[in-house]
Amino acid sequence: MTNKRFLILAPYFFPYQNPRARRVLKLIEQLDKKGFKADVVCSSRSLKPNYLSDNIKIHPCGFNSIKEKFSKLSGIPSSKKDPSSIGSKLKSVAKGLNGVFLKSFYWPDDSFVWMKKAKATCFKLSENNSYDAIICFSLPYASLIIGEQLKDAYPNILWINDIGDPLAFQSKNLINNTWLYEKQNQKTEQRILNKANLNIVTNEGLKRIYQQKLKIQEDQLKVVGPFNQVGYPAKEQAVDKAFSFLYLGTFYAKLRSPKRLKLMFKDILKQFPNRNPKLWIAGPIKSEEAKLFQSDPSLKDHVTIYPFLNKEDTQDLIQKSRFLINISNLSEHQLPSKCADYVASGLPIINVFELENDVSSAYLKEHPMVFKYNSSLVNANQTVKMKGFIDEHNNKLIQQELSKDLLSNSSPEYLLQCIMNLWKR
Repeated sequence: MTNKRFLILAPYFFPYQNPRARRVLKLIEQLDKKGFKADVVCSSRSLKPNYLSDNIKIHPCGFNSIKEKFSKLSGIPSSKKDPSSIGSKLKSVAKGLNGVFLKSFYWPDDSFVWMKKAKATCFKLSENNSYDAIICFSLPYASLIIGEQLKDAYPNILWINDIGDPLAFQSKNLINNTWLYEKQNQKTEQRILNKANLNIVTNEGLKRIYQQKLKIQEDQLKVVGPFNQVGYPAKEQAVDKAFSFLYLGTFYAKLRSPKRLKLMFKDILKQFPNRNPKLWIAGPIKSEEAKLFQSDPSLKDHVTIYPFLNKEDTQDLIQKSRFLINISNLSEHQLPSKCADYVASGLPIINVFELENDVSSAYLKEHPMVFKYNSSLVNANQTVKMKGFIDEHNNKLIQQELSKDLLSNSSPEYLLQCIMNLWKR
C-alpha cells in the first residue's frame, strides 16, 4: 500500500507549536516513514521540516486566521517573548478586533480568511495529481468545508476528518456567533460527518455526542487520543528535590479556570505546612491569570510562573516535578491534549474536575496513580484523601511499559493504522 498518495488540509502546521499543528506533523512523519506521498496545504507561515523526504510537499497559502493575517510573527514562539514588538502589538490588535467585531459575523470561524486560497490550491493539486485520500484537520473548521467540496467533486476519493473540537456544542468557548449560526453549525457538521468515510475524534465524549445528537454511525467514528508531544519518562528523583506540583498549558475563563488550580493548591498548602510545596505553572499565561496567584500573600513564596518555555525546557521541568496537575475542561467532549504528555512521563497525576462525565477521568481511568479532585465538592474528607495520595505516591513512577500501553490508542502509529484500515473494508 506504499503507493498511496494523500492530500492533507492543515491550516496550522510547523513551525506552529499548538496541539493541532504538532498532531499533523506527527502523522506526516509516519506517512513519510512508511514511504507514502503527501501534499500538505497549510497557511503561508508554514515551513517544511528539513528532515522530511521529497515524498512530502507543502503548499503554503493564505492566512489561517485573523491573527496571522495581522502579524507575520503570530504563532511563532519568538514573537511572544517581546510584548512590545510590532508583531506582538499587531497580534494584540487583531485579537481585539476579532473578539469585539469580526467574531459577531464571520463563519465558520476566524479561518474564513484562509478558505479562498486554500480551496484554489487544493483543486489545482487535485487536477494535477491522483489522490487516494483527503485528510482534513480541525479546528479551525475551514479545512472540513473545503474537504466537503473536494469530496463532492471527486466522490471516489476517501475522506478522513481528524477533529480536535466540534463546530457545534461549544457553549464554553464559542468560535462564532451562535445566536446567528447555531442551527447552521449543527446542520453543517452533521452533513460533513455523514459524507466523510471516517471521522477521528480525541475522546469518547465527543464520539458519544456525535452519535446521540447528530446521529452519526458507529463505523464513521473512531477515537484516537491526543499524542504525547513533550512528555518522556521521568527519572527516579532524589528525596531532596523540590516538593513540586506542575501544571502545563493554557487557562480559559469558562472552560478551564485557574481559580480551580488555586483552590486545589491551597488545600495542599494546608496539608503540608512544613514541606514547602511548590506550584510551577508553565504556559502562555495571561497577566490577569498570573495576578490571581501573585496577589495572594499565602502563595507568594510557593508559586512560580514560566510563561515561555520551549520543548526542551518543558521536558526538563517535567523531570524536576513530583506531581503533575490536570485541570479538566468544563465540557463533556473536550480532552486536554496534555493528558498524553502526563501519561508518558510516568509521574502521578492530580486531576481537578467538576463534571460527572469528565473526559479526562475517562481517559486516565486505567492509570494507577491518579487522584480525582472534585473542585465543586471541596471538603475535609477529600482533602485528607488527597494528602494520603500524595504521601503514598511521592517520588513514585509507573513503569514505562505500562505508560506505553496506556498510550497505545493515543499515537500517530494508531492514527495511521485507523486510516489504512479503510482500504480493508
